[in-house]
Amino acid sequence: MAKAPQPTTETPATPIEPTATKKTRAQNCKKVYLDREGNESAHASPDAIELQFRFSNGHTKKTRLSDFPDNINVANTWHGWAQKGGDSYASAEDVDDAEEKFDSVYELLQKGEWIKVGERVGPPATLLADAYCRYLTAAGKTTPETKEGREKVSTWVKGLDKAERKALSESPEVAPHSAAIKRERAEANEKKIAEASKGKQSTIAQSAPSFA
Repeated sequence: MAKAPQPTTETPATPIEPTATKKTRAQNCKKVYLDREGNESAHASPDAIELQFRFSNGHTKKTRLSDFPDNINVANTWHGWAQKGGDSYASAEDVDDAEEKFDSVYELLQKGEWIKVGERVGPPATLLADAYCRYLTAAGKTTPETKEGREKVSTWVKGLDKAERKALSESPEVAPHSAAIKRERAEANEKKIAEASKGKQSTIAQSAPSFA
């Protein structure tokens, strides 16, 4: 009597490894900045002298600016500034707010004041100067209507440090005028968009829902 055929088991030429969960960039490596005293920080600062890449396998790569030639440090600087500049308007509500936030950070960095991650720096000098001039007018005080007068106010505001600029922007005399200027700019921008949209053909898909 012939034997019934037996099931066969094929062994793959290459054993199938279980799929590993892909780690995120933060899980693979932690970046740590060190200053001269050995203090550690997760963020860059003017006091940092070393950046360490601490990989999750226990290996640490220590890097310093002196490791690279000047042309590479220039490229790294541009890369870092692009990130810093972009971060400045990450929480912006609209394009005008984005530009104002960028200007604020840019002005303070030019003065040599470092802006920490998440630090609020208040409106840019141009907005604060305009708001302060409006406050002077509303209060019946001397108004710097001349070009020289407005430049004097602008220069004074630009010379304020972060704390002073923040205090001015939040003062009960200036804050309402800053808010009014922002509203006026937003309204002007809305009108500009509305004007640009006139006569343009609709690009809404025919399949979009419509309610009577």
